[in-house]
Amino acid sequence: MAATFVNLEQLRHAKLVSDRIDAELELERQQLIKARNDPKLLILGSGDSGKTTFLKNIQLALGGGFSAPQREVYRQQMLSNIVESAKGLVAACDALGLDLVSGHAAERDTVLSYLHDGTSRLPDGFTHAVSVLWATHAMQAAWCNAHKFKIQDTADYFLSAAVAMGKETYTPTDIDILHIRHATTAISEYQFMVEGRRFRFFDVAGQRGFRKQWASHFDGVHAMLFITSLAGFDQMLDENPAVNRMMDALQLFEEICNNALLCKASMILFLNKKDLFERKLKHSNMSDHFPDYQGRNEYTPVLSFVQRKFMGKKLNPEKSLYVHTTCCTNQRSTAFLVASIT
Repeated sequence: MAATFVNLEQLRHAKLVSDRIDAELELERQQLIKARNDPKLLILGSGDSGKTTFLKNIQLALGGGFSAPQREVYRQQMLSNIVESAKGLVAACDALGLDLVSGHAAERDTVLSYLHDGTSRLPDGFTHAVSVLWATHAMQAAWCNAHKFKIQDTADYFLSAAVAMGKETYTPTDIDILHIRHATTAISEYQFMVEGRRFRFFDVAGQRGFRKQWASHFDGVHAMLFITSLAGFDQMLDENPAVNRMMDALQLFEEICNNALLCKASMILFLNKKDLFERKLKHSNMSDHFPDYQGRNEYTPVLSFVQRKFMGKKLNPEKSLYVHTTCCTNQRSTAFLVASIT
C-alpha cells in the first residue's frame, strides 16, 4: 500500500479556517438570541396618520436629534410642502368658486406656473406671492375646506412662514421637521439604545397598497403601536375617494388588534392630531360622517365617541390595550409618551 503523506501546514490552515467558521457561526447565534430579546415595536396605521412624525420625535428623544445632512433632506421636503400646499389651496379656491383673480391675478399665476427644480431655495417672487395670497379671505376660506381636497394638514404652518423658509440661508428647526409631510413608501427599521437595551422600531407604509407587506414583520413583536388621525373623520382616502379615512382606520385596527400572530403583543393606540381634530369640530360635524353619533359637536363628547369606536374593535377582553390622545407635532408631550413605551 502506498504511503499517505499529510502536509502539516495544510492541516494547521484547515484547522484555522474551521475555527474561524465556528466562531462566526457562534457570533451569529448570539446575535440572533440578542435580537430576539431586543424589544421589537411595530408602528402601524393608515396613511397620513402621523407615524413618521412620531418616529421623528423618537429620534429627537433617543437618537440625539437630526444631523446636518438629514436637515438638508428635510429642507428639500419642506420646500416641496410649501409649493404643493400653495398650489393645492389656489386650486381649491378655483374649485370652490372663491375669487382670487380680482386684485391678485398676478400672484395666482406666479404660484400656479412655478415648478420647483430641486434647488435649496424658493424665488423671492414666489414666496411673496404665497404670502400675499395666504392673507386673502379666499385662501383662508379654502383652508377651512381643505379636508375636501388633497391638501396636507400642516399647510398653514408653512404658508404663514414661506418667505423666511424659502431663503437659502434658512435651516429647518426641529419643530419645522415635525410639521413636514412626506409619504412613507417602504419599510424602515430604526434602532435606539435605552439604558443598555436596543429598541427596534419598524415603520411601514400605511397606504392600502403596502399593507400586504405587514404580516412578514409580525413575528417576535413585543408591542404594536397603532397610530390614527382623529382629524380624518371628515376626509376620504387618497387611494379610494369613496372610503372615509376614519372608517378605514377602524376596520384596519380591528384586523390588527385581533390578528392571531399578534396575540402576545401589547397593543398601544395613539389617537393622533387632537389639535387639528378640535379645530375641525368648529366647522365640521361628526354626525355628518358618522350618523350614529347624536351628541354635541364638541371636543370631549366626540372624542369619547371615537375612543369607544376603537376600543369596541378589540374582541379579546384579556388582551391589553393602552389608549393615548396625542399631537405628534408637540415635541414635549410626545417625549413623555416615548418615555412611557421605552
